[in-house]
Amino acid sequence: MSGKLDLPSTPNAVAALEHAREKLPAVVFNHSVRSYLYGRSLGSRQGLIAGRDYDDELLFLSSVLHDLGVSEDGPTSAERFEVHGADLAAEFARTLGVDDAKLNILWDAVALHTSVGIANRKAPEVALSHLGISADIIGFGKQDLPDDLIAASIDAYPRENLGFALTDIIAGHAALRPTKAIPMTFAGHVDDLYSDRAARTWFDVLSASGWDDQPTHTRFQEGAATAEDLASEFMRRLADRDVDGLAMLYAPDAVFVPQPGTVLHGRSQVREALAELVGQRANIALTLRSVRANEMHALISNFAFVTTEGAKFETVTTEVAVKRPDGRWFYAFDDPFFSAE
Repeated sequence: MSGKLDLPSTPNAVAALEHAREKLPAVVFNHSVRSYLYGRSLGSRQGLIAGRDYDDELLFLSSVLHDLGVSEDGPTSAERFEVHGADLAAEFARTLGVDDAKLNILWDAVALHTSVGIANRKAPEVALSHLGISADIIGFGKQDLPDDLIAASIDAYPRENLGFALTDIIAGHAALRPTKAIPMTFAGHVDDLYSDRAARTWFDVLSASGWDDQPTHTRFQEGAATAEDLASEFMRRLADRDVDGLAMLYAPDAVFVPQPGTVLHGRSQVREALAELVGQRANIALTLRSVRANEMHALISNFAFVTTEGAKFETVTTEVAVKRPDGRWFYAFDDPFFSAE
């Protein structure tokens, strides 16, 4: 088994290992070494041979230096951690005399190590380092690693809750330098997880573009153009049995009362209730009774005529709608039974 844990012993490899040990938290250093061991093993399983199919020293440098962007030097740069790490790795390797061609491969390996579907199309060292890193973080390819290698590598280089520990570091750096957490990137997703704000979506990015593009598919058309239009949009989407479209008429923190005594909070719970309504093949006719509105809020009441597979009744609804900065209106409170209580 000792051979499976052997590391390259060239001067450059030894220097890179010590540099990583000095710069990285222990949990990340251990991950970086395991990533090399796993990448090498997965390459062997694919029939790849060091020296013939890839440069083992370069694979080692790509693996042990790939997380320099989350070292203590991380917050000194506004670049995303993968790119900053690539710059740091190439800068260090240049001091070792690594030639430009290999520096380019090293830079790609570090910069693309979170880029699923891209890294595997690059040079073998880039692809193999990505495989090893992915196996150690998210378990991709873990089933192809020998059990004795996994056990020995974790014994020599303990995990120490790597996945969550590394996530904590990335979130901390993002809090210090928000430009490191670009929306839709891995670090951006981590920042959303740790933030008190609502997670950013692709639609939020589009809304902030300034081009005023509007969704073209009903399931993605959030809200309505006016407060009064919410009722007609609700009836249309209900008739289309469009559960996602119905849920998009409600604010993320909406309150919904699907039946007397049941109060739901948040769009996900609202969606479940609407799905049940669609499953009952409900038909609802809404006729505007009254509306009182200012610039940002509206109090709405409708006459509602409801037919489901098991019931038929009339009620008077009470809704509070809110307007988003982009001008779209959403249900904030929807209680079809409030007037009867």
